[in-house]
Amino acid sequence: MTYQFAFNGKVISYTLKRSSRRSIGFKVDHHGLTVTAPERASLSYIEQALAAKARWIMKALDKVQADQLDTLAPIVWQDGTVFPYLGKDCRLHLVKTLTTRNRFTHTAGELILQTISADTVSVAKAMRSWLKQQAADILLSRLADQAETMKLTYTKAALSNATQRWGSCSAKRHIRLNWRLILTDRPLMDYVIIHELAHLVELNHSHRFWAIVETWHPDWREARQKLNALGTRLFTLFPE
Repeated sequence: MTYQFAFNGKVISYTLKRSSRRSIGFKVDHHGLTVTAPERASLSYIEQALAAKARWIMKALDKVQADQLDTLAPIVWQDGTVFPYLGKDCRLHLVKTLTTRNRFTHTAGELILQTISADTVSVAKAMRSWLKQQAADILLSRLADQAETMKLTYTKAALSNATQRWGSCSAKRHIRLNWRLILTDRPLMDYVIIHELAHLVELNHSHRFWAIVETWHPDWREARQKLNALGTRLFTLFPE
């Protein structure tokens, strides 16, 4: 199960596992923080152990993030490039054509791009355009459907190119969704959409706000943890 604890104003999510071990163990890797505790250890006891280990945990998480950044670079668009789309790997296949208009055909696990120019710059431009169009079609439609389900109204919706935020909702009831969400799976998209719609009721992160989110997305803690883990990778691989 996923839980959270706060340290120096920062909220850290962790996965709690129970085992027959007698002491509490901590593991930090690219998946985040995992805490393994004895079956009978109470949450308050675990939180005390987390508080005592908090500085080490923060340093370890920062190091993992730094290591990930060191090994990542923006994606290179060419024939055979594998990229995430709707939460699954998709392979790009380039086909040269004499027509100037790019044509896309998406099937399970493959995207065929018919193009007159197969150089990496031209393909990158075409791919960004296609991904953003898919994001506009899928994300904004999903937002409208979810708003209707939740019986909420917003005044404006658009895509965002923010490099650190997945979404936003303003006091004017304007909602923006990061186009890179099209790279993730449906539960993660839905979490961000529900999160921003909940701000139409509570423009904060109070207990009332999270209660709304949980009503419509009971697994929001797990979704948020996955997004936090994916963020560094996706924002680095897919810069503007």
